[in-house]
Parts: sequence; C-alpha cells; structure tokens
Amino acid sequence: MWDGPPGPRGAPWPRSSSTRHHRTSRPGGRLRARGPAPHMIRIANGQGFSASTGILNSAAGTNNYPLSIFNPSTSGKSILIYSIQVANGSGGATALLQLVTSNPAFANQITPINMKAGGPNSVLPAADITGATTNQAIAAPYEQVVTLASTTLELLTNRAAILLPNGGSNGLVAYIQTYAAGINSILMRWVEF
Repeated sequence: MWDGPPGPRGAPWPRSSSTRHHRTSRPGGRLRARGPAPHMIRIANGQGFSASTGILNSAAGTNNYPLSIFNPSTSGKSILIYSIQVANGSGGATALLQLVTSNPAFANQITPINMKAGGPNSVLPAADITGATTNQAIAAPYEQVVTLASTTLELLTNRAAILLPNGGSNGLVAYIQTYAAGINSILMRWVEF
C-alpha cells in the first residue's frame, strides 16, 4: 500500500483523528456557547412559568382579547418574558404587544403554572396576571403589531425577550384582535430571578 510521497510529513489520510487539533473557539478566539440556554437552567431550578388565556371563543366583529403580566415594584424579582404565542383558529387576526406602567387588572385572574413539575409558586399573584374574555379597548403606542390568519405565531423570535425589572412597576399586555367568530388564545412564558 502506498502512503504518499516520501518525506517527513507522510500522507494526511492515515493519520489518527486523535492527533488532529480540535478548536474550542471560533476564529478570532471567541468561545463557543456550550450547554443549555439560560432560561432552561432557570426552568430546571423551578423559576420558569407560563400563563394562558385558555380557549377564547371570539364573537363576530372586531374584538380585542388581552393577557397581561404585571411586575409590581414590591415583587422582589425581575421577570424575563422569553416566549409569547398567539393562536387564531379562524379568519384573520392581529397580535399587539403593549408595555404598561400600571396594572390593567383585567377581569379574569390567571394562576401561573411552574414549568418544573412540583416547583414553587410564582412571586406574581393571580391579581398581577390577568386576561379578559370580553372585548377590551386598546390605545397606542404598541411595542409590536403582527397580522396572522388561522395559525399559531411566536412573537418573540431570534432570542428576543422583554425584561420587567425588579423595583419598577412594569408590565406587558399581549392582545389578539379578532375580526370574526372563532377560537383564539394567548400564551406567555417567563423566568423569575
């Protein structure tokens, strides 16, 4: 068998992979990200939560249905919202995000679910996580506006997140604006730290 031309280096193909140099960083020396995303660690530690409007049976005509998460200045925690999903089962709809500085306290209180089975309760009581099953008036400005038709859509893409910092009174309201009778819902996921 021929191992290539004579010389001090030998042929490249019979070399063992154990003699190859494996890079642990990208060109330029920056380290590669390793391990789970930071919010996954928080979920494993019992600090990840979700809340949903459940099934919204929208009426005919234009209607606005909200889901609000409000972090009061007394919570002692920061809230990092990393996922907002809106679903529309029939016809068209518009999803809107709105930052607020006072708790809108919609009619339906929603108890958050810890994303770690058996994990502790959220620092946010149900009074700070609210929604409504009836039409609500909304006013500008909006953080984001997206249209959708008969689909589920993630609003926070490309690792986007919204921080409701500790010590401030801040909240986020997600609305789904419907234009016809049908089934809709809103889901938010966050970590507390």
